[in-house]
Amino acid sequence: MMELTSVVFIILVSLCGVRDVHADTNLPAFSRKLDMPDREIKAWKGTVADLGIEMRNNFDLLELSLKEELTNTFIPALITPLVKQAITGILKEEYIGNIVRGRVLNVVKSLKVSIHKLKTQLRSVKRQFRKVKREGDSYKESLGKLRGELTKDFQGMQQRIQELEKRDALREKHIQDLTEEKRKASSDRIHRERAAQMTTVTTHASSDPSRTARTPVMTTKKPATQATPSPAHCEDFYDASRRGNLEKVKRRLSRGVDINCRWGYWSRTPVMGAAWFGQRGVVELLAGKGADVSLVDEEGDNILHLACSKGHLEIVKFVLSLNVVDIDARNNRGRTAAYLARSEGHRRVADLLVSRGAQ
Repeated sequence: MMELTSVVFIILVSLCGVRDVHADTNLPAFSRKLDMPDREIKAWKGTVADLGIEMRNNFDLLELSLKEELTNTFIPALITPLVKQAITGILKEEYIGNIVRGRVLNVVKSLKVSIHKLKTQLRSVKRQFRKVKREGDSYKESLGKLRGELTKDFQGMQQRIQELEKRDALREKHIQDLTEEKRKASSDRIHRERAAQMTTVTTHASSDPSRTARTPVMTTKKPATQATPSPAHCEDFYDASRRGNLEKVKRRLSRGVDINCRWGYWSRTPVMGAAWFGQRGVVELLAGKGADVSLVDEEGDNILHLACSKGHLEIVKFVLSLNVVDIDARNNRGRTAAYLARSEGHRRVADLLVSRGAQ
């Protein structure tokens, strides 16, 4: 620093001239002249210091700029070939290919495992399906056997029913024969009593000449609602009527059978039997052929009582449409048709009778 000051002082002295230095021997003046270079030197020192600071700042900026330039320009240019070379080397070594193949193999193995599981499930489902099919075949076989057994049982039941019906028919025939024999015996007894009375009257008349008139004999007359029991050939006619066999009924009528003949324990006519068993077609046929629908059986039940007791609504409507049977007629137990319908739970029939004025 002293050498720089000396140099500056020499330069100033040269500028001012040696002449002035030698001529000015006045010490104060010379001192002032010396002070002036000192101030200038200090000013130069400040300037130099400022230049140094500015140069350091510029150097720092230049350093940063160079670093950025190197980073952005030179380093990528250097690194890119290295990276390409590394990638080329990796590809040459089939590293990525091995990775891809490894992943593909893993995927394939996973798919194989899934397929194996699926095949196992399919085999299980097939076994279950075969099991269900065997059970279904077994069930069908069992059902067929059961159906055959039920068919045999049903046929047996039908045969049993037919046997019971035949037995019932025979029993009714036997009862009818007994009734007929009873009627004949009663008729014979009445004839014998009448003959005895006639003999007594004749005897009294011959012993008493003054008596010319015979004592009248009182006989009982059956009500109009009763019919005389018919012979045994009524059985087929009655059976066909209660079964609803129209063709057979027509054939019996064509052969002249009594349409109001009686049959069975209750002494019912064919039209009564048809009404009891709900054979509307037969009821309408017989009524159209002149059957007396006002007759009653041994219990005092007419055709309306029988149809209402069984709840045959259509037959009840037909009988009421004939306007022959008293809707409030009572049987031997004092019961009306409406009472029988209500007691048997046939509400529609009971409501119909009430709507027609039944009590």
